[in-house]
Amino acid sequence: MPYSTGSGTYSDMMDDVLAHALVDGWTEVGGGGTGWPIETPSNAFFIDYSTDTFSEADNTAGGAGGTLTQRNLRFGASSTSGAGATSNATSGTIVSKSLAYTITAWHIFSEPAVSDHIMVCFEFATAADAKVYGHFGFGWLDQGGLTHGGVFFSGGQIGRAWATDGGTSDDWNDLASMEWAYGGAYGASDNGLSNLDIRIRTTSHPVPSPGPGVGGWPSTGVGYSAGAFVWAVNRPNAVTASPVVYSNGSSVAVNWNIVAVDQQPFSGAVSFMPLPIFIMNGTTSSSTMFYAGAIPNIRLCSMDGFSEGDEVTYGGDTWVLFPVLALKNDSTLLDAYTVTSGRVGYAYKKVS
Repeated sequence: MPYSTGSGTYSDMMDDVLAHALVDGWTEVGGGGTGWPIETPSNAFFIDYSTDTFSEADNTAGGAGGTLTQRNLRFGASSTSGAGATSNATSGTIVSKSLAYTITAWHIFSEPAVSDHIMVCFEFATAADAKVYGHFGFGWLDQGGLTHGGVFFSGGQIGRAWATDGGTSDDWNDLASMEWAYGGAYGASDNGLSNLDIRIRTTSHPVPSPGPGVGGWPSTGVGYSAGAFVWAVNRPNAVTASPVVYSNGSSVAVNWNIVAVDQQPFSGAVSFMPLPIFIMNGTTSSSTMFYAGAIPNIRLCSMDGFSEGDEVTYGGDTWVLFPVLALKNDSTLLDAYTVTSGRVGYAYKKVS
């Protein structure tokens, strides 16, 4: 089932994610009808999720005010068992903080021919904004033609649909920057709020000699996130090439030059940028890094001239465009308490 959609509560959505995965060949670890955790069709990797709630003050401009009860979504992966995935999920990296809202629609994407993966975009409404989006996914990276793969990912966005004070480190609009899903880490230091978890398979892995767990390289079967050995888009100590959107004009990310391009009105086209993942044997500027693959069937893009859910076609492939968080003018990236991702979006490959 390469593409499916639905609407309802977060539990309805996760039921649909399960059903979609089963059609793709994933299996319920406890047998048919037992539900999560599930196992990949090949390579014996397991995934489960958990949720928990918390309360915070809502200072969002145009919001309801007062205190909101919010729900986290966490994933856990394991190379050994479903029970291991379940255990890891209870303390896993927070993938989304927006599951307390009524979800008006979700879109589930996959393409088993590329890799065993599930990518999800969900739309919901808040008191301040009618169309806000969340993103998450899990599975094997797209090897992009590499001989060796063996890197399992789970993760999503750090953005949330309300503000506590407009300036905390995990707000989507902190210091005029908007952090992207699957970011790994950025800038000159590890990002402790990264919503990405990477696990390396024990066989057919891409780790160079002397191999996993040696010479500073990460070990197999262990989750790495928050920048520890895992970097996306570019190397550390290079803020101008980091996966952070800067709109203040003085420190513009290379990525932003890709996605913040002018509309192409004559072709109807849009610029795409993949989300590559690099593995490192350290977190200094002199560390060695290698390309491990990309988050499958998703691209960063500019939504200038497009609306939520618009489709574009390249070489016979259909891509569906959604905002990273909420589609507004780029200038709003500087507005505290505003739910916005400017005109930056994601394009998902839609396979019929």
